[in-house]
Amino acid sequence: MSIDLRSLRAFGAAILLGVTIIGATGCGDDPAPAPPPARYAPITVFNAVTDIGNSAISFKIGSTLLTANALFGTPVVAGNALVGTGTEVEAFAGGGSSLGKSTVGIDTNKSVWIIAAGAAIGAGNSAVFGVSNDEPTPPPGKVLVRVIHASNNAPELDARLDDAFGTQLATGLVFKESGAFVSIPLATTKISFTNTGVNTELLLFSIDTPLVADKVYNLVIFGSTDVNAAADRKLQAKMLLEPA
Repeated sequence: MSIDLRSLRAFGAAILLGVTIIGATGCGDDPAPAPPPARYAPITVFNAVTDIGNSAISFKIGSTLLTANALFGTPVVAGNALVGTGTEVEAFAGGGSSLGKSTVGIDTNKSVWIIAAGAAIGAGNSAVFGVSNDEPTPPPGKVLVRVIHASNNAPELDARLDDAFGTQLATGLVFKESGAFVSIPLATTKISFTNTGVNTELLLFSIDTPLVADKVYNLVIFGSTDVNAAADRKLQAKMLLEPA
């Protein structure tokens, strides 16, 4: 029996071509790239509700509890929240009644504070809001300060260094609003809060703890302007260090 060499060569070439095609196809089936890792941002909450005594309030972001132990006038670093836009936050009084809710954008390069303020008793007297600002680096030897207006019955405010006629720190802030981070001298000891446009001083805040160079602070004005408010719930301010 004779062997046709030309047929044998053709058969071998066909097998080799098939292997090559299969191999090439297999090499192209790379797995899909992994999704980018989830990003989280730190959240600070602040209780400025004036009429629930010393009861703590709770904050939720979506269905996740941030904290159940936010006392009046004391910031709580409440952990990390998933970065994204349109995130709903809500605060609750001790009995579980809602103090209000808000939608807050969260990003890793921003300072995000969630604040409950106003009076819990009476519909519409309390509010929950968020402030979110870019957090730049302080100039060497100075500090950055952001003013947050968290008093529901205080008027539109200006904040100035030293006295009612000092260097402007923030202007035209209304309830639930914050100013930008502003650089101030390390030696600053007083901040004056006045009615916007008329320079009537509402509060002269003394910085009791010396500021620390190269740090970032939040100056929160909160409490009530009501003459009948309890002494520890009257209009006041706190200079609070931004969590690292």
